[in-house]
Amino acid sequence: MVGIPLKKLAETLGFEIKNGRAFGDYKGYSVTLADGMGYKQILFGVCLAKDDPRWNQILGFIEANRKESRIKGYAIHPSHIDIRLEDVAGTIKHLPDFLDKVVNMLQEAEVPGNTVCWYCHNPFTEVPSKIQLNDAVIPMHSACVERCKDDV
Repeated sequence: MVGIPLKKLAETLGFEIKNGRAFGDYKGYSVTLADGMGYKQILFGVCLAKDDPRWNQILGFIEANRKESRIKGYAIHPSHIDIRLEDVAGTIKHLPDFLDKVVNMLQEAEVPGNTVCWYCHNPFTEVPSKIQLNDAVIPMHSACVERCKDDV
């Protein structure tokens, strides 16, 4: 679901709203936003192998910012990072700063975002397709979307 405050923020970011989610490209990463019961859900599309050592950097960042950013929960997947912020007064106001903070960390850690297909890990030479994988909207090659569907 996308409530009115999140919808307004999504519009200022140039995000699309579809299937109860706001999503778009944000500084080189596919970002998906949604409202939950007592939290704001933010998903960052990434391309990480399960044994990638950068997982520890991401975990360290989340733990270091957990209290200040009011992180209520999180999950890290090869295709995306799911962060849930406690929805209290001021959360929506501070959301753009939090997005910048996470993107800066991902860029410093050189975690691939929108430039690489999550499925095949190859760079895009064409405009990627965007598919919803779990809750996150992820860019993939159109041929990889079909292969991924076949795998499922």
